[in-house]
Amino acid sequence: MASMVLCFATDNDYPVVSPNVSRASPQIRSLTKTAIQILIGASLLATIAVGCASGNPVSPATASHQATPLTVTPTDHLKRIVSITKDIVQIVAIVAAATWASYRFGLFRERVPRGAISREVTHRPLTDSAFHLSLTVIFSNAGHVLWSFEPARQNLTTIQHMKPITSDHIMILEQQRDVGPDILYQWARIDERPLAAPLEVEPSDTERVNYEFIIDNAIESILIYPHYGGTNRGWDAAMIYDISGE
Repeated sequence: MASMVLCFATDNDYPVVSPNVSRASPQIRSLTKTAIQILIGASLLATIAVGCASGNPVSPATASHQATPLTVTPTDHLKRIVSITKDIVQIVAIVAAATWASYRFGLFRERVPRGAISREVTHRPLTDSAFHLSLTVIFSNAGHVLWSFEPARQNLTTIQHMKPITSDHIMILEQQRDVGPDILYQWARIDERPLAAPLEVEPSDTERVNYEFIIDNAIESILIYPHYGGTNRGWDAAMIYDISGE
């Protein structure tokens, strides 16, 4: 009569692993959990398969009926080592493939743009009472995602009057400062230029937006304030430009 070999495993044979990944990002936590589940599952299947293939019952009830213990030969040891090595190689290959696929399809890509705004300014006299100001706002995308702006009220460049200034205006500025130390001075606005069309800057690329202004020749110093806001944050590049003496 053929004997029945019973193979089983209990929950106590394989403790549950609970890594502390609460501080990691959701993508990393998900990937880590999947890798651990693969490792535990593959180890469990490999152990059960080795036990069944060897013909040794792992049940305590079945083991008590064995007359004599089986002799393990060097060949059996070699087979087990080869089998375990094969399982480890397969597990490593699966984890590596999952990691590569996650990176390839954008799991670890940046989501927030990283850019900088700079400017180039020149001017020249037009008449005895006016001069022409040329301003170029430069958008440099140093990140790995698209940097874009829509035509909106907050996406604009303003020109503000700083000098000459009267004593009354200085008092007004001081009163503004008393309201809050973080409040910027409200200089008199000369002119402004909003963004006229959607602007997109590709990663590692640069875009330039040109503006022109006609300003009274009596003005000696101006504040140039480009400010452009995205979905998550805003960028600006304020500068003081002196016209007198040129």
